[in-house]
Amino acid sequence: MRMREVTAGVLLMLAAVIQGRATICPANELANESCPSPEEARRTFVPERKPPLLIPEPSTLIKEDEPLSLAYYDTMKILQSKNQCSSFFGGSEAAVDVFGNFMASLRKEYLPSSIGLKMSGEYTNVLNAATQVRYRIFDKATLNSGGPFYKQKISSSATTIPPIGSFAPNSREARVLMLLHELGHLMRGRDGKWLLPDDGRSIAESLTNTRTIESACGEEIRTLTRTSPTEVVQNNSEQPVSPAATTSSHQ
Repeated sequence: MRMREVTAGVLLMLAAVIQGRATICPANELANESCPSPEEARRTFVPERKPPLLIPEPSTLIKEDEPLSLAYYDTMKILQSKNQCSSFFGGSEAAVDVFGNFMASLRKEYLPSSIGLKMSGEYTNVLNAATQVRYRIFDKATLNSGGPFYKQKISSSATTIPPIGSFAPNSREARVLMLLHELGHLMRGRDGKWLLPDDGRSIAESLTNTRTIESACGEEIRTLTRTSPTEVVQNNSEQPVSPAATTSSHQ
């Protein structure tokens, strides 16, 4: 029994040597399938990596408003990456596309101090022909110039504006949370329902929706302060526009 084991081992070693010799290519032999050229032998193959999503260029309104510009790029940075927050919104490609189109329609007005952003009017169903993402855009998307996006206190008194989720008003984190809240009203989940139900007539419902977004995106929002505002804006100052979308009729 021991002799058989030794013999088998010797045979395996001989087979390995023969196989090894079969792959040795003489220097004067032409390159072929069994003897690749030196260039091919040195060539390595790596899996193709998908390029990162590009952030759409913001509107003039956003560019000329420092807090809004920072909030735009902070939000895009979160949605552009693969994380729990972008997954909540259906993935980076869909989230970046919808958020970019939402922000392109944004305007500023003075509203009651408790309001951060407000979407109103009829909405248009939108289909992005490139990504096949369907969402909606309201006739009006208004950012309150006198609300928690820009202020911590009501101008005419010392009354402090309530926090946005866990974040103080007029903070970097609160601004991003407000923008993501509105994005949740524009996109549908896998069940076909809006990620956030309409809450324009219910403060309690609005607070619940804010908690939903903070639960999904709070971890990413809290990491924003690790990057300086100047670095965020400078690194994203020149970005191509995302694929165009086509619109359907009002509902």
